[in-house]
Amino acid sequence: MRIIACILLVVLMATGAAAQEALPLEFDTFVSGTLTNEVFEVTYSFKAESGQLVLIEMLPKPGTYDLDPALLLRDSSGKVLAVNDDFDFPTSLIAIKLPANDSYTVLATRSGGSTGSSTGDYVLRARLVQPLAAGQTVEATIFSDLETAVAERYVLMPEASGALEITFSQQPGELYASLELSDWVGENEFVKRLFDLSDTAGLSRATLAVEVEAGKLYILTVDKAPFSFVFGDEITATVKITVN
Repeated sequence: MRIIACILLVVLMATGAAAQEALPLEFDTFVSGTLTNEVFEVTYSFKAESGQLVLIEMLPKPGTYDLDPALLLRDSSGKVLAVNDDFDFPTSLIAIKLPANDSYTVLATRSGGSTGSSTGDYVLRARLVQPLAAGQTVEATIFSDLETAVAERYVLMPEASGALEITFSQQPGELYASLELSDWVGENEFVKRLFDLSDTAGLSRATLAVEVEAGKLYILTVDKAPFSFVFGDEITATVKITVN
């Protein structure tokens, strides 16, 4: 994705996207929109403080598959802080510790920007997050309905290098989870998967030990497993994650 991200950055800078009037972006709330060949980018803005950790996700509207999203983050001076085109296709994601008290601009667009070809509906969300702490347990909810299902993502920032243990538990059934840990490497880099547990059918509990580096950002994704099919009414399942 190094080449893709570089091309995306050049295209977006050439379009003058920063001049577009920005829509306010409220934290922890999904906003929706549509990208077309005529309107291939939408600008949002939010205010945040130095040192806060923000997680921004953009994906096609659940249940649709046409749009290939891309994201760009700028500060108030127009400096590009992060670019992402496919963190985990078709999701684009930015995770960053903000450098200053400032007003920030998010450009929601498509792969290739003005020269891209994908169109469709999208949803976008920005969250101020805290990294999962050692000993902390969280509960993620997964959904059987593809029009409802959105992956839950958590940020890890280990204080020390070495083995990190992640314990996963669920009630086995028709609906079961996938679990993935990725190294957030920023713009112009390939996403590094530390593990991808995509088929947990029949698995009720597991502990994974993974080597991590102190101070780096990692993204833990909990989602419905690709081959978990449920017929009939929508159901949900709870997945517990503990970090040690």
